[in-house]
Amino acid sequence: MPDTIVEDEFARFAEEYTGSFRPVPVEAMPRWRRARRRGALWAGGLLAALVAALTANALQPAAPGPADQVTERTVRLAGARGTMSLDFTDAAHGWVMFSDCPAGQRCAVTLGRTTDGGRSWERIATPDLPEGQPAGMIVTGAKSALVGTMTDPRWFETDDGGRSFRAVTSDQAQAIIDAYVARRFVPGPAPSGETVVPGAYPQRWKVVHEGLTTRVSYSPDGGTWRELPAELPAGAELKVSGDGRDAWLVAEMPNRLWRLTPGDAVEVPDFPPGTPIRAAQAIGGDGLLITVPGEGAGVWREGRFTPFPGPMARALGGLVLGDGTLSLYLQQEGVILGREGGSWTWYRPPPA
Repeated sequence: MPDTIVEDEFARFAEEYTGSFRPVPVEAMPRWRRARRRGALWAGGLLAALVAALTANALQPAAPGPADQVTERTVRLAGARGTMSLDFTDAAHGWVMFSDCPAGQRCAVTLGRTTDGGRSWERIATPDLPEGQPAGMIVTGAKSALVGTMTDPRWFETDDGGRSFRAVTSDQAQAIIDAYVARRFVPGPAPSGETVVPGAYPQRWKVVHEGLTTRVSYSPDGGTWRELPAELPAGAELKVSGDGRDAWLVAEMPNRLWRLTPGDAVEVPDFPPGTPIRAAQAIGGDGLLITVPGEGAGVWREGRFTPFPGPMARALGGLVLGDGTLSLYLQQEGVILGREGGSWTWYRPPPA
């Protein structure tokens, strides 16, 4: 099945099993690609590569606050060994895959799941994957996931927390991933050039890409639309907070940022140059979760960047989960969950 998101995704999974930790699924991956068949930017590259360091004057950092409390939890799954891939859907529910792929030998895959915030992990019977091949997992919900391989394509889906798996075709796997991306991320332009982004409230935002321009419209109820008067560049993307109240438009080369209101799009000055702007995540309260080269991960709000304290600052990128929890990814060091200004939990791989 050439030129599909599924193949792009699991090609990265194959790269993963070289000994370096990268969380799964796609929100943690550093190589987001455009879905060539659909022309859609696949979730905007949440972990873009870090680039040259910035000057302190350009960043205007806020004074750091006291370090937030961090609780460490080692992810332990009976009998599991190898590279850990970890993904949470909210603060309580997470999935883990361990893959042990010694050079020149067959891979051993172990799956697990937590429902209590990682205090305990339940081992899940692995579906009938082709023996010895590297596998990948895409978590689509608290009880649902897609597991499969690329070398000898075979796909399995569960919607009961891993109690059972059913085989799906490659086309069905593609549809599952498409639905997952549309649900969990602000999507890129649809084939028609139009994208409608719903919020948790009745309001809706719509982006239409036409030639060298982008047009944004707002609806208070999903039925009546009002086009914003601002002229915006081609390829700009929507970033909407989970509650639908904060909406932004971002563009790159050069980085540009607009705060959207029901009546206008107002460009925001002084966004840190060199920051991978497509990786920005709207977290509510007029804040954006970003990673600034030389400064680390943190929140940009009202023209000021505040790095997260402690190990959170080392995150390569992050995601806002369905319950508002921030999920930060640390290469080779695991995943940290928490909230801005609150407590954090660091889920670490077991010692080698």
